[in-house]
Amino acid sequence: MKTKQEKIYRDLVKNIAQIDSDISALEKCVLIVSVAYLNAKEIPNQPKDNFGKTLFRLLETKNDILKIVLPIVAKIIKDLPIEIYQEMVNFVGELDGPSVAMFIQRYLDTVSKRVYGGMTSSEDINDLLVKLANIKANDEVLDYLWNWGNFANHCEKQSSTACIWSRY
Repeated sequence: MKTKQEKIYRDLVKNIAQIDSDISALEKCVLIVSVAYLNAKEIPNQPKDNFGKTLFRLLETKNDILKIVLPIVAKIIKDLPIEIYQEMVNFVGELDGPSVAMFIQRYLDTVSKRVYGGMTSSEDINDLLVKLANIKANDEVLDYLWNWGNFANHCEKQSSTACIWSRY
């Protein structure tokens, strides 16, 4: 027998599957976390046309890392039908913080297994990281593993004009 939480998870997966296929799973998760963030701040059930403004007001006083969320959320909700948005807000509203985190983990795990199931080497993982980071010409990249240089070398191969920072 399925628990209420499992039913919400299943319904939320169906709901976000209706979001434009050009929106990545990670971006969809950013939207879900943003809704959960507003719920945690006791500002639940924001109408779609006010969601971005409310989120911006809360994040404008935070550090710059959090501000990268705003364009992602704006991109997603711009063409998102109100019914799908409201249904997602309702599902997320029924979950507490740890449940949202568990949903994100399970959802991304399922999606990555389906899309990137063949990953077996660091080269495969670096390919995925470069794709997720969407590195373009003139971007600056910091190699997160510093001394190894594998990621920096991989980024350099993918975008010869990107500025790669590393300690190798």
